Amino acid sequence: GNFNGEEEARIQALRLAASLGAEYVDVELLAASRFFEGGYQLPAGTKCIMSNHDFEATPSLDVLRCKIDAMWE
Repeated sequence: GNFNGEEEARIQALRLAASLGAEYVDVELLAASRFFEGGYQLPAGTKCIMSNHDFEATPSLDVLRCKIDAMWE
């Protein structure tokens, strides 16, 4: 949630962790389309935790519902 590197480095690190057998990878909602682009699929046995972090405030219930809907797309 508070990764300080380049976005591509984060995506590559998550994909590497998955390829090495990580049970879970935590993919930020805003990076999900890039993470899964090109038809990338997680290896069998690796599950995705889709997350969204707002370190400034807690979103309203309506905003949270929209984010949850986006995570299911």
